[in-house]
Amino acid sequence: IHPAYDSLIAKVITWGRDRAEAVARMRRALVELVVEGVPTTREFHLHLLEHPAWTNGTASTMFLDRHPEVIPPPTEFSSVPELHGDRPLELVAEVDGRRFEIRLHEGAGRAPTTNSVSRRPKPAVRPDTNRSSDGALLRSPIQGTVVRVAVEAGERVTRGQTVCVVEAMKMENDVTAHRDGVLTKLTAAPGMPVRVGDTIAEIA
Repeated sequence: IHPAYDSLIAKVITWGRDRAEAVARMRRALVELVVEGVPTTREFHLHLLEHPAWTNGTASTMFLDRHPEVIPPPTEFSSVPELHGDRPLELVAEVDGRRFEIRLHEGAGRAPTTNSVSRRPKPAVRPDTNRSSDGALLRSPIQGTVVRVAVEAGERVTRGQTVCVVEAMKMENDVTAHRDGVLTKLTAAPGMPVRVGDTIAEIA
């Protein structure tokens, strides 16, 4: 999906007789959700549903500023599957517009590297939420356009401080520092388009 277009491809909506039931249904729906071909925000929403501030209904528009650890690290998306031991690898392949589900066993040769073959995700596996705050690089959690930069290179910042503002879907979103330190490099600039995982700044 080109960055110039809206990245929203689908919505998952649940309801319940109370908040707990609606959240439980949403969690189950997201665990069972399979989207192939592009990264999604599924893991982020699973982390969000598990946070106490969300489950007890006290979350606000400042939630991500106060809990940036909820945002998972950028997805390492690859179309080249790997085999692990004697466990078969389940694949979905498209040939001449027809969809096939296949199993690849070790010794059968290297899997094709075409984009029409993708690994079926394992819903039960979730990345470590603490990894989002590792390292010096501050990465964009969303796709959009930088509309304002609130700091300058060389400035000392604290965790949670706004570094820049990214507009996405007609809403302005603060991208905040993930750690205390000195802003040694500032990549973001007003008018610059960013994708999920793009480097915003470097904080040493």
